[in-house]
Amino acid sequence: GLEELYLSQNKILELPDSLENLRALRILDLGGNQLKRFPKNISTLKRLEVLYLQENPLLDIEPRFLGRLYKLNDLRLPENLAKFYVDTLKSWLPDVDFDKSYWKY
Repeated sequence: GLEELYLSQNKILELPDSLENLRALRILDLGGNQLKRFPKNISTLKRLEVLYLQENPLLDIEPRFLGRLYKLNDLRLPENLAKFYVDTLKSWLPDVDFDKSYWKY
């Protein structure tokens, strides 16, 4: 029944597969870690509304996996990926507010 998980600034390299068992999760903050690969099991968290991945050395993301998060309305990515994918993400994530100052480049 965990709804909020704050793991920012913990030097996390990867997430365990068991993350997908957190079906009630609404907020996941992974900002400021050492994630290099986008954790695909995040896409199974269908109730997720907030996802923070900024300040991670992510090499790439897959917008289609983020697009499975139908309730997502707040997303933060590393700046280089956010800039590159902003237009694609707008079509995959219609409920995310891309007018927030975070998304202004």
